[in-house]
Amino acid sequence: MKSLKKLILQNVKRSRLAPFYKKKLCQYRCDSMADFHALPFSSKEDLREAYPYGGLAIPINQILEAHTSSASTGSPVISFFSKKDLEESSKAIAEAWRAFGVTKDTKLMFAMSYGLFSGAPLNTYALQYIGAFVLPVGIVSMSKYYDFIDQFGIDFVVATPGFFYYLNEYCNEKGVNPKETSLRQAVVAGEPYSDKTKIEISEMFNIEVFDHYGLAEVNTGILYECKQSGMMHPLESYIYLEVVNEKGEQVESGEVGELVFTSLKKQASPVIRYKTGDLVKYFGEISCSCGKKGRACGRILSRNDSVVSIKGVKINPYELRDQVMQKLSTSLNPESCFTLVLRKNRINYTPQIFMANLSEQECVLIKGFLKELTGIVFEVEVKPINYWFDGKIKSKIVEYAI
Repeated sequence: MKSLKKLILQNVKRSRLAPFYKKKLCQYRCDSMADFHALPFSSKEDLREAYPYGGLAIPINQILEAHTSSASTGSPVISFFSKKDLEESSKAIAEAWRAFGVTKDTKLMFAMSYGLFSGAPLNTYALQYIGAFVLPVGIVSMSKYYDFIDQFGIDFVVATPGFFYYLNEYCNEKGVNPKETSLRQAVVAGEPYSDKTKIEISEMFNIEVFDHYGLAEVNTGILYECKQSGMMHPLESYIYLEVVNEKGEQVESGEVGELVFTSLKKQASPVIRYKTGDLVKYFGEISCSCGKKGRACGRILSRNDSVVSIKGVKINPYELRDQVMQKLSTSLNPESCFTLVLRKNRINYTPQIFMANLSEQECVLIKGFLKELTGIVFEVEVKPINYWFDGKIKSKIVEYAI
C-alpha cells in the first residue's frame, strides 16, 4: 500500500507539467493520501477545453500515437501515448486478457472499429504482447464476419452485444447451428448490458462471455470481469480506482457510485481524479476467489448523465430499457437493440421506441406498459437487428429526430 501511495503522489506531482493540470492544481498540496482526496475532480468537459495539447505532460515530439473517445454522449476527447505509454499499456491490459484465458494459441477476432477509437487497437497491442493471433477485422458485413470465423477457426470474438444477436440470426438463416461454430469465448463490451443478455449470448453459442471496460481518456480494458466471481477487477498497477457519490464522497461497500480514475503509469496525458460518468456497485477491498486482492466493483449499470426529460417527466433510458426487457422476459430481444427516439426543444410530440424481434401483440403490450409506467404515450416500432449494429461502433440508447 505504501508503494501505491507513493506512485499516486508522484504521478500527481508529474502531472502538473501539463498546462491543464498546472492551472487546475496550482493551489493544492499533495503530500499525503488525505491531500490527494482533497484534489478537485476532472471531467470530460475539462479535457475538451484543454484540446488539443493542454493535457500534455511531455514534449509534443515524444508523442507516438493518439486516440479519441467514440463520442457516444458528445464530441470526442483526445488521449496521447508516448513509446513508454504504449509499452506500459500493453503490459497492463495483458493482465486482463490472461485472466480471460488468452494464450499464444488463441485466435481472436475484433469486430469493432479501428482507427482513432481506442478500444480495438490498444487491446490488439496487448494481445500481441501475449503472442495471441489477432484478426483486426473492424466493421464489415456479417457474411464476412461469419466467413472469417469459419475460415480462420476463430475461437474468441470481441464485439458489442448486438453483434452476437445479429450473428445468431445470420447463422440461423444459413442453416448453421450457432453452437457448432469454432467460437469458445467472447468479450462483450462497448455499452452497458444486463446479466440476462450475457446469459442469452452465452447460451446462443455455448461460449464463455466476459465484460471488459475502458474509456479513451484513461485507457481501454482497465476493468475486467473475473471468471470466478463475476466482479470487475481494476488494473491496479495502472490506475487508481475510486467510487464516489453525488457529493464526491467515497461510497461504502454495497453502494452505487460513479467511477473515478487516476493514472499511475501514463506519461503523455495522465488523468487525475477523472469522473467517468459511469455508475457501478462498489464492493470495496476484497479477497477474490481467483486469488486477487484489492478493490472491486460490479459491471456498468448506467451513466449518471443519462436522465432525459420527456414531456416534463424525468426518465433514465437504461432503467426504462431494463423494465421493458423484464416485461418481455419470454421474448428473445437484445437490449442493445433498444432506442428511445426524442425531439429536442419540443413538447407536443409522441416519443418513439425502436426495438427488434417484437410481434404486433408485444408492441401493443409494451405501449400499454409504458403508458402505465410513465403516464406518457409512446409509439413502439420494430426495426431489424442490423439497424443498430451494421456499420456502427456501438448502439445509441437515445437518438434525437428532427
